[in-house]
Amino acid sequence: MDFVIDILKQALSLLVSFGLIGVIAFICREYLKRYIEHMFKEREADSAFEHKLELEKIRTFIPIFQEIAELVYKIRNYARELLDAQTPLHPTRELYTDCCSLFSERLYRYRALIDKELFGILHRLKRLSQDFLLTVDVADRIDELKVNNARFSPEHLLRLQTIYKQIDELYLVSTEAVQEKLHIEAEMVSHRSNPDESTD
Repeated sequence: MDFVIDILKQALSLLVSFGLIGVIAFICREYLKRYIEHMFKEREADSAFEHKLELEKIRTFIPIFQEIAELVYKIRNYARELLDAQTPLHPTRELYTDCCSLFSERLYRYRALIDKELFGILHRLKRLSQDFLLTVDVADRIDELKVNNARFSPEHLLRLQTIYKQIDELYLVSTEAVQEKLHIEAEMVSHRSNPDESTD
């Protein structure tokens, strides 16, 4: 009978040990579960903040690229109108001058926000537009106007045509690059605003 009592004591001891181990395991499991939930909540909060920050950044870029695209378009068109008029006295000249000035100012204001490749293209366009304007200014001197009947001299006209050709080529390249940036930024805003929508 002592033998049975010893077996029962050992069984009871094992049950208590397993029970204690079970309680400890339960406590550990609950602690880990709550810790993991807490970490997920923190990560979701960080992710939500980063998401909002990224959306704001993108929403800032879109108007900048839209303004640059508009100025690039105007520079090319005003240069073409001046060239077609073949006179530095055309009313478009003032618009061209203002547009070149604004483009230059915006280019440097947004310098930190524009990637190196696009900035290089836009900077080259700025220099060409300034060269075009300088040539128009030289042709607007009183002695030049008298000699050429208020028109561009053949030399100035040839120089303006050469510069305009380069402006037109850069217009195509820069417009494509800016439109690509606008498309990417708009797509990112759309995707980040509606992350649950699937794309086909």
